Amino acid sequence: TILWPLAAAPERLPTGPREPMLIRSDRAGTDPLAAEIAPGGRLDGLLGALEQAVPPGSPLATAVCVAVDPLLLETLDEMSRGYQVSDPRGITDGTGARDARSWLDRLRAAVQGRCVLPLPYADTDLVALSRAGLTDLEALATSTGARLVSDLLGVQPVTGVVWPLDEMLDERTLADLTALQTHAVLLDPRDLTPPPVPARDVVGLVGGSSSTANPGAVVAGNRDSAVGLLVDPLLTSALTSGPSNTMVPATSSLSTQDEIGALVYRAAGGRGILLAPPRRWQVRGTDATALMTAARQLLDAGFVTSRELPALAAARPATGSAAAVTYPPQATAEEIPYQVTS
Repeated sequence: TILWPLAAAPERLPTGPREPMLIRSDRAGTDPLAAEIAPGGRLDGLLGALEQAVPPGSPLATAVCVAVDPLLLETLDEMSRGYQVSDPRGITDGTGARDARSWLDRLRAAVQGRCVLPLPYADTDLVALSRAGLTDLEALATSTGARLVSDLLGVQPVTGVVWPLDEMLDERTLADLTALQTHAVLLDPRDLTPPPVPARDVVGLVGGSSSTANPGAVVAGNRDSAVGLLVDPLLTSALTSGPSNTMVPATSSLSTQDEIGALVYRAAGGRGILLAPPRRWQVRGTDATALMTAARQLLDAGFVTSRELPALAAARPATGSAAAVTYPPQATAEEIPYQVTS
């Protein structure tokens, strides 16, 4: 199962009624998002890899689910109608309106009949919202995506499945998401207790209640209401190492060779594989195509079979132990203090 992320971090600035959208740029004379969708840009390459290596009807197509940030779709849709850029020298007209229309049209064609998973709107940190008590914004972040994907791409997206930031949650956020009709979340197995056995890629999730009167209450899971889909730490490490994860274009394909080697190693081991690149994966289009092509070759050779994300998320493990989510101490240390959010 492959998640193919299409996300960016456009900094949109406030504008008045009927004023064009305004995007902020740190460097004079640059249009950051326009550069990403232009021919040869990062988002152009990721979409091109999907078009070239996994065309409609490809045996690998059922394994691929396109994970898209609804804010990116919304921003490109507004860009296509004209926008402005604010940089250190002032405000100028944006240059990416035509590329925004073209990229969205290509994406619409590429996702027809495919699995599309909306990310939380603006790639929101759901744990931060939960810890700040902003459950209304949690609900908004997880519900807005389905509407925007349906309106702007013309497809029915996957619902009830959440890919949280950095593949980690705490118990409170898991409980919040379960109350919001989430039935599956994508997690790093290193943040579960007890750690799942190596061959398992789906686990039932449980959590302790925050109430001291009933500390053992199950707030999510009981292996019937919430499922954890486990990303592969080895593949994640390969995907985030080397020059392809820097903020400048990659100058070497060595990291792509690492990724393909790790994928082949996992495929030879006969275990379930959930391949999830970083959200804003900094990779060249040729390298992204090479990785997708390697996955297709493994499928053609019989080393792996395709599994659709919705089917994987619908799994209800009835036997075996469940796992509890644990929030890493280093993540807690990086949080904005409660005094600020309150």
